[in-house]
Amino acid sequence: RCLQFANGNGVRGGPNCGIRQRTDFSSVYADPWNVGYYDVETSSRDAHFWYRMAQHYKAPEYLWAAEQVALGGRPPDGHVPPTYQTAYNKRFTWFVERGIEPRVPKMQAKVGLLSGLKKKIKERIYLNDGVEAGKPFAAFFLYDKKDSHLDNVSGFLYEYSYNGAKFLHSSGKYNNVYSGTDIRGGGSGNESLDALLVVHNRHQFPVHPDRKGDERDYRRMYMAKHLPDFTHAENNDSGDAYGQFSFADYFGPESRWTRKVVLTAGGYLVVADEYKVGQTLGQKYHAGPVWHLARVDGRKVGRQKDNWFGAPSFAQAWWQKEKQGVTLVIHDHRHMVFGTINQSHSQDLDPNTTAYAYRPIEAGRTERFLSVLVPHELSTSAGTVFRRVKTTVSK
Repeated sequence: RCLQFANGNGVRGGPNCGIRQRTDFSSVYADPWNVGYYDVETSSRDAHFWYRMAQHYKAPEYLWAAEQVALGGRPPDGHVPPTYQTAYNKRFTWFVERGIEPRVPKMQAKVGLLSGLKKKIKERIYLNDGVEAGKPFAAFFLYDKKDSHLDNVSGFLYEYSYNGAKFLHSSGKYNNVYSGTDIRGGGSGNESLDALLVVHNRHQFPVHPDRKGDERDYRRMYMAKHLPDFTHAENNDSGDAYGQFSFADYFGPESRWTRKVVLTAGGYLVVADEYKVGQTLGQKYHAGPVWHLARVDGRKVGRQKDNWFGAPSFAQAWWQKEKQGVTLVIHDHRHMVFGTINQSHSQDLDPNTTAYAYRPIEAGRTERFLSVLVPHELSTSAGTVFRRVKTTVSK
């Protein structure tokens, strides 16, 4: 189960923390036993875990996982500088002496299980066609009973990376930590995750009142119910990955949210959302996708006419020297409103900008939204990328 969390992009996201990246690796190379690749609390701990697993089972796949968290992993061509190799030899002497070398585990798109042998709870969806360095990777967290710890997490995307760069990651357990009705973790609550959002029209989308609202302000927590029979993931013969999931009573009784996703071999992330609006919502709510992009200092935020957004990556692997970026295109349905907002973020996340799109919804209807994320080198402008993207919604 834990091995599925890892990928070879030299970046990482997780459901309960941002897993920040170091910008200077000299301390890692100088003391690889005590300083890990990621700038997190007790940074060497994960490498110790995988080291012990690899040592006990003499498993090259576990050694690969240990190298990822200890040193960041190797680039697609496998070549590393002398400082990296020296640190590797120092950290993994036991394996070097026995001729055990890291081996990339065989992975593919799948539904990740919690208690895989007994209860078989469909906890996550992983989209990939292998986890070699540079390959696209995306993951979603589904387990609705985890809300009491992570709060409001049902159905959100917690990592999207490609070519040694992380483009999406907004999750963190401190986003939604409360003291009474007040958020005390530094996050922004219901709108702090990459998911579909529904807000009463008396509030300015995407700002949700959370626990300060009343009975009209539905939340995900303790209400949204994952529908495991609908959850599915697979690959095609072209290296693309597909996944789908659905939640009942999502932001309102008898409302249902369904998300279908394609992650292409070239790193494009195509996300189709369907929202069946329950009768209790009437005609008083707005809905639409929210995506949290890396913040650019000084960039103006607010309403905009364009249905596209551009941003740099949140983090890059030590081996990715070209600055990477992503362009988000949201299909322009009738009556759509587009914009951005800078919100507070929790202590374990990097600053981000919420890119949003919404429109009025109506009880009894099925509303559809389409988002396309295109990775590219940052030297190519988002406007140029946008002009190459054509979207249609047939229903």
